[in-house]
Amino acid sequence: MQRGLRYEKLVGQHLADLFGPDRVKYGKWIEYETEEHPKRRWAQPDYIVDLPTGKLVVEAKLTQNLAGDAQLAELYHPLLSFMFPRTPIWLVQTFWNVVYANRPGTRELRAISLLPPSLIHDYHYIPPLGAKVKRATKRAVARKC
Repeated sequence: MQRGLRYEKLVGQHLADLFGPDRVKYGKWIEYETEEHPKRRWAQPDYIVDLPTGKLVVEAKLTQNLAGDAQLAELYHPLLSFMFPRTPIWLVQTFWNVVYANRPGTRELRAISLLPPSLIHDYHYIPPLGAKVKRATKRAVARKC
């Protein structure tokens, strides 16, 4: 399995452990059109977590990068703000390899609702040594579709 995809799956397992598997949506496709681009387009955030106080959008990257920030701020945030008006939306880029060490981040995702929404928060997640990707169950595969 490709390293980035393996990391993405491990992040999903971590999110399910933190928030519960029923709250974590993996790879949901969002169809949209804009006035500037009236043609049908698609977006796919890595994870959307249903929180009691809003939505958490997580983009998993093996290495921290600005492209992940752009996806969160310029694509996913406007789409989810349109889909869920008046709902706080937290944006998180999670990564293994740190590039921008001086940026603010969070150490505890369960406390994300204490941070201001609509800003990009960094989350440096290193899976436990020897962590294995759990096999998908039929239920998990059905939720992805």
